[in-house]
Amino acid sequence: MGSQAKTSGWPVSVPVSVGLLTNVGPYHEALTAYRYGDPEPIITVTAEASFLAIDNGARLANDVVAITEGWASVNARGHRNTRWQCTTA
Repeated sequence: MGSQAKTSGWPVSVPVSVGLLTNVGPYHEALTAYRYGDPEPIITVTAEASFLAIDNGARLANDVVAITEGWASVNARGHRNTRWQCTTA
């Protein structure tokens, strides 16, 4: 949760297409309905895909923070112990 609070103000692009292409059948049905004049299914499918994309993006951001913090920890230990760096390289 802490990292979400830090990143919630960042402008980001959300890959909605990932959510749409995860479940192609309903997406194609929604497109067909739209072509016949019913916009509701495509709006619903797109909204659902948006929420999936937001969730995936939040997980990715948390993973990036965890990896960055992990590498910072390794670097901090390595700088204190240069002999460790030389013997493990």
